[in-house]
Amino acid sequence: MSRYEMLSVGVFALARDPEDPARFALVQHAYNSGQWSLPGGRLEQGELVSVGLAREVKEETGLDVDIGQLIGIFSLKKKPGLVILHEATVVGGIVCPNDPAEIKQCRFLSVDDAFLMKDEIYPAQRAMITWSEPVRMGAVKVPFEGFLVPPLLWQTP
Repeated sequence: MSRYEMLSVGVFALARDPEDPARFALVQHAYNSGQWSLPGGRLEQGELVSVGLAREVKEETGLDVDIGQLIGIFSLKKKPGLVILHEATVVGGIVCPNDPAEIKQCRFLSVDDAFLMKDEIYPAQRAMITWSEPVRMGAVKVPFEGFLVPPLLWQTP
């Protein structure tokens, strides 16, 4: 990386359904290939991670969230950057995308639902969803640190 390249920092939330914590919010983008993603995006200049992440979730889903536990910090392999994934608790709002030019739809899905539609979810997002499940179950130490690639669970035989 040259010293003039910008480091990309993305922030994403596993915003849990208050009625079923095994489900989380996913948004379908209205641009490019229209794939699904966890709500999130880039931080604005001078913005704290928790503030920027809550803003991104509200913009993309219409939900108000409290940002919780750090799930993981993932290094990117194809460009200089990081992705930060946090748990989030829904505390209000209504599932309704605010910008139809950016988000087509938003809904709560389980890991099993996401697995069935794996080709419709961005690969990097699949990785974060998959790594978050052992965290939810208390099976791995948090925060997780690694590369933003899906574990073998998502690989096609």
